[in-house]
Amino acid sequence: DDVYFRDDVRVTRAPYDHRSSLVLQTTFLHVIPDDDIAKTDRPVTITDGTAIVHAVGMDENSKTRILRLHSKVKGTYEPAKK
Repeated sequence: DDVYFRDDVRVTRAPYDHRSSLVLQTTFLHVIPDDDIAKTDRPVTITDGTAIVHAVGMDENSKTRILRLHSKVKGTYEPAKK
């Protein structure tokens, strides 16, 4: 079955190994659990450590670990302070 999240959607991946936590925020997320797919056609913000990416539209496949951003992609990266 398909699952639809609306309004203040926030998905968090906990930190593991040497990776920081990842937070995805949007106003709509369509998840297809049986296919390991999540997608949206709305603005999305992804924060991973000191990197922040803004885009409009996204497809993510958890099996292949491929994230495709559709348009208006802008990002910033600040190296971690030592």
